[in-house]
Amino acid sequence: MGHDLGNFSKYVLLTGAGFTKNWGMKLASEMNNHIFSYPMVNKDLDLKALILKLMNNKNFEDIYSEAKKEFPDKINLMTDAIKDIFNQFQQMPLWGSNNAPREDLPYEGKIMEFLFKFHKPHDSQYETSFLFTLNQDLFLERLKWRIGSYPIICPGINPDRYSFKQEALFNNSRLEHYTTYPKPDSEIQDIQLKGQVNYIKLHGSANWYSKNNQDILIIGTSEEKTGFIHGSVLLKKYLDIFEQVLLSGQIKLMVIGYSFGDSHINKTIDEACQSHELELHIWDINSNVISNLTDPMKKALKGIYVEPLTNAFKQHEDILTKEPINRFFS
Repeated sequence: MGHDLGNFSKYVLLTGAGFTKNWGMKLASEMNNHIFSYPMVNKDLDLKALILKLMNNKNFEDIYSEAKKEFPDKINLMTDAIKDIFNQFQQMPLWGSNNAPREDLPYEGKIMEFLFKFHKPHDSQYETSFLFTLNQDLFLERLKWRIGSYPIICPGINPDRYSFKQEALFNNSRLEHYTTYPKPDSEIQDIQLKGQVNYIKLHGSANWYSKNNQDILIIGTSEEKTGFIHGSVLLKKYLDIFEQVLLSGQIKLMVIGYSFGDSHINKTIDEACQSHELELHIWDINSNVISNLTDPMKKALKGIYVEPLTNAFKQHEDILTKEPINRFFS
């Protein structure tokens, strides 16, 4: 059954790890070294040998899946290591002294201006818009709390349920400062979508926990992720919304930092390109990402941009004059 999306913007964003890499997060391919070096993992000879064998050819999620099969009694060591590594990256200072913007990072105000351009691409503002992400970090949450004036909503998540320490919002935010719980399953089917900017975390979030205190955090192969999603009322709802939006016809999709490695995501993009006139734009410093596209995606591709985000989102730049953004919203 379709969801009531209202009068929503046809300009849609999908981000992957390459987006928040600009603020210190790591790509899946870069996590192996950190996991291998993690003390509790490095002390375990079985896990150490497995990572060494696979780390040059597999990303950390594939290795994690192999570890679950070969050493199920030790998988908690890897899980704890990954969560703690996420925590360490999460603590990277996003702002300089006296909370001033860091000049070596994309300027925060320009990032939010860019995100809201999907809600108001031209002179008229849409009732509803959608920002999808595969990331599970808290970058946008931290940015949202700092700036404060942008009503970006994670549907199905109660913002008033966040437990946080004010000082953690800036340069010292561990995940436990943001622990929150989705609404009850019985309320998920009717979550509010109309009249807001919806930030939809398709793979869950590092700080979300279910009612039985299980992580709502997906790690594993594409097939395992699909199984996890279909076992979660919230994440299945998110996937349904993603499909409904992209298959609604004549969507302009900007993809930033996603390597097209998840079959359940690619399936929807491929169908939208093939049968629903989706227009695809890719912003990624790795131009080789094109090799992962299907033929319908390649035909629908209108532009690939390799300029680093840092160059486009400088404090005194007009982002709308930048080629990727200007062309996409034209």
